[in-house]
Amino acid sequence: MINVPNYNSLSIKLGIDDFKWFQNTPTGHLYYFTPTTLKNYLKKEHFKNIKTISVWLGHPKLRKFLFYDKSPRIKRIVKEILNWFGIGNDLLVIARK
Repeated sequence: MINVPNYNSLSIKLGIDDFKWFQNTPTGHLYYFTPTTLKNYLKKEHFKNIKTISVWLGHPKLRKFLFYDKSPRIKRIVKEILNWFGIGNDLLVIARK
């Protein structure tokens, strides 16, 4: 199991985040991954059953804009959309060697 910042996140795509607001400065991480780049790297290293999950929406401005914290139903729908498109702030990968 791997959990890394997602460089394909919605907040990065919108240009409102460079991960500096959440301890993920370049000194904290040497490499940044998208779901595709991390999956390709793991395949190259002969991992199998690779599943990516990306649902966390951490940027405060986006949470407010999308009414993320207003309703559990809205939160569930937003999480499903984030995971479907792989654009949440965190990237969780589960794989087996």
